[in-house]
Amino acid sequence: MGYSDQVVGFAPSIGLYPVSHKNVCCNNTPTKFAKSTTFMGRTYLSCRSCPTSSWSKQDGAPGHKMRGGPYMVASKTDLEQRVRTRLIKLFEQTPCMPIMVRLAWHDAGTYDAQTGTGGVNGSIRFEPELKHGANNGLKIAFDLLEPIKKEYPDIGYADLFQLASVTAIEFAKGPKIPFRMGRKDATGPDSCPEEGRLPNAEDHLSQLRRTFHRMGLTDKDITVLSGAHTLGRCHKERSGYEGPWTHQPLEFDNSYFVEILKPDPDPGLLRLASDLSLLEDSYTRNLVETYAANKDIFFKDYTESHHKLSELGAVWEY
Repeated sequence: MGYSDQVVGFAPSIGLYPVSHKNVCCNNTPTKFAKSTTFMGRTYLSCRSCPTSSWSKQDGAPGHKMRGGPYMVASKTDLEQRVRTRLIKLFEQTPCMPIMVRLAWHDAGTYDAQTGTGGVNGSIRFEPELKHGANNGLKIAFDLLEPIKKEYPDIGYADLFQLASVTAIEFAKGPKIPFRMGRKDATGPDSCPEEGRLPNAEDHLSQLRRTFHRMGLTDKDITVLSGAHTLGRCHKERSGYEGPWTHQPLEFDNSYFVEILKPDPDPGLLRLASDLSLLEDSYTRNLVETYAANKDIFFKDYTESHHKLSELGAVWEY
């Protein structure tokens, strides 16, 4: 996790200080009269005589920004809420919700359940993986998130990518997806998986099954997660395709399923081979028809599948 010299992140109780900052704790109590707590590999001090709600004036109050530096947070819940608020501000200024969903999907979608490699570890930020053909254009998303990471260095990249995705979906009028903080970040490019683990636009259902089943996902997950194409559009310079799947590509709804079922499709909208493959099988086609007819059922099933996706291969730090 990215600590700066003056930041205390995820402190389990108020009034704890890094030992390296000074040899006294609050109210200038000598350290021999202080108690210590170890949290996330760092040792903190607090006075035995002081209430745990007290913070040193030198170190700043919880949740306050250090002068000239990033934010200090008092808990992971506080951190998550502050980063969510910052992401919403980003989306209000730049409607980049679709590419955030894609970034998180591509970080998660490399998971191999048999080998335990890939998945939600933030490795997509490293150049070898970012250069994979399927990830064309995702540096845009990374660059948009980097100022938030610098502002809140205690959030890991793996958490930031997934939190940006679930916040983007909710901001775009989609469902609220459960989220847990604490994914451990990959530390270097050696964690990057080989190219070719992600689904392809030309995949038929048999190929999609191989890819999704490798992750430990099901045919239902294939179908409902395809509904995320309701957000965004393809760009020819990135994928070779051009255009959106729906008429409102910045709104998360069930119109993707409505469109791919139409016998006379709108020529201005995309229908890729991988989209139409969902109609090849009676089980997946029935799901498409159900989701096209009932947005609430789609939202319920999507929430479950996206939650599962967002935790694929996660190694939890807390």
